[in-house]
Amino acid sequence: MKRQDIIETRASRVLATIAAVVRAVEEYNEDYEPDGIRVDFRLESLLGDNVMQVRVNPGSEHRLEYYEEELWHGRVEIIPDENAWGVTLTELFRRAPRIAWKLERGMFVRAASTTTSTGLEFMYIYLRDGRVVELEGEEYRVSIPSVGDLAAAIVHTHPAGSCGLSKADVRSGIDHLVEGGLFEAAVTERCMIYMARIGLVSEEDYLKVWGSSREIIGPLNLKTIEVGVLY
Repeated sequence: MKRQDIIETRASRVLATIAAVVRAVEEYNEDYEPDGIRVDFRLESLLGDNVMQVRVNPGSEHRLEYYEEELWHGRVEIIPDENAWGVTLTELFRRAPRIAWKLERGMFVRAASTTTSTGLEFMYIYLRDGRVVELEGEEYRVSIPSVGDLAAAIVHTHPAGSCGLSKADVRSGIDHLVEGGLFEAAVTERCMIYMARIGLVSEEDYLKVWGSSREIIGPLNLKTIEVGVLY
């Protein structure tokens, strides 16, 4: 039987919190400019509290009301505050994969090492409720299950080699972003390559990425999609 585990990690709680901030903004704004929204985001406080409060300054161009989401353990509260002054929402989108790599690198590297030695790939689905599902896939293949908008982020392993996303990775990943996910990533023993959204994915950027003829996609910077590599 293929291995399946559901656990709660520091990164899973933080990613669920970031996803809640984004959903709060998108709940009240059909379109928005992430550079115009400020988030008082303090990683250290999020790692220790069951009730995680995040103050958000939506700026004069956006609407925001009090918003909360229940987690597996605890809850997230998004509090509008015109005096909050932290990172922009653009920066928070960009930080999400970096936080996962920083906090979960050991877990990812161990799984990627197994992928290199046995060919078995693994997937980590970070859920909106603050948990992460670990799935064991097939030899050199792992299929993303249909998770709709339940996932905040999805990461899977690749064997040792180049840090790039395959065409299949990109096409499944961009659909995940459109459904509200923060990022999709592949990890090896030495790197993470991620595709993250910056605000709402534009139709122009979606078509550029979906229609790419390249078999392996490396770093890319579009207005609403960023592909980057972390070492």
